[in-house]
Amino acid sequence: MNIKRKPSYTEILLLIIPTIAIIYAGFWAAYQFVSPAPPRDISISAGNIHGTYYSYAEKYKEELALDGINLTVFESRGSRDNIKRLLDNEVDVALVQGGTAYADEKLLSLGSLYYEPVSIFYKKELNLNRLNDFTGLKISIGVVGSGTHMLASQLFAINHVNSQNTQFLYLTAKDSLNKLKAGGVDAVFFVSSINSPVIQELLHNNNFKLFNFERADAYNQVLPFLSKVTLHEGIIDFNKNIPDHAITLLAPTANLVIRHDLHKSLSILLLQAMEKNHGDNDLFSTPGFFP
Repeated sequence: MNIKRKPSYTEILLLIIPTIAIIYAGFWAAYQFVSPAPPRDISISAGNIHGTYYSYAEKYKEELALDGINLTVFESRGSRDNIKRLLDNEVDVALVQGGTAYADEKLLSLGSLYYEPVSIFYKKELNLNRLNDFTGLKISIGVVGSGTHMLASQLFAINHVNSQNTQFLYLTAKDSLNKLKAGGVDAVFFVSSINSPVIQELLHNNNFKLFNFERADAYNQVLPFLSKVTLHEGIIDFNKNIPDHAITLLAPTANLVIRHDLHKSLSILLLQAMEKNHGDNDLFSTPGFFP
């Protein structure tokens, strides 16, 4: 008579332990290929609270909130300030003016957003055809650390206009506007969307002229990040014919820059926000040209 012997406790363990080990190894291997969940809180460095960058950052905040992501918007002095914050790991995302140097493997551009032309407004009684004609005048060229200040300094330096022969003021866009209207400066230098309230106000003010870059092609050769764009006659206001003639402008692009270690899911959400806010046409681009 054959009596089946029950396996001993030791024999059972010898069977179970390898099985458990195999299952555990499988879970461990799978975990290595599963990305951690994206953080729910990220931050962006924008610009002056009254500026276009800050306005768009607030729109991104609204878009990301729909997916449960909280985007904290920080005011800044401008593009250089924004780059520094990214490199110092103080923020995850930043809006940066084209031409601002950030050759660093830690940073990645998600793309260009729109053209932000160089708009130099000056008193209508002045005869200014080239940038070296600004020598000796009083000019507001933006806050130190801003992309506006950086580009103004570059363009004027090419034309030998500097702080030794010209009086520069370092004001915000809003303060520059008020100073020009009050007669405290001869000219103001902006790098901003043509739809900026400050730019629109000056375009509609007959006391000031918008500088025409007659040598735009030459500047593009020297500073390749600048594009030549045209503000066509009447495009701002057909009824009032503003401007009353075509004006050639130089324009860098605004860019959305992230740290390289930002979660891919968040990058995708930001790209979707970019497409929604910048995919349409504007005065200088066709639909789908940006981002």
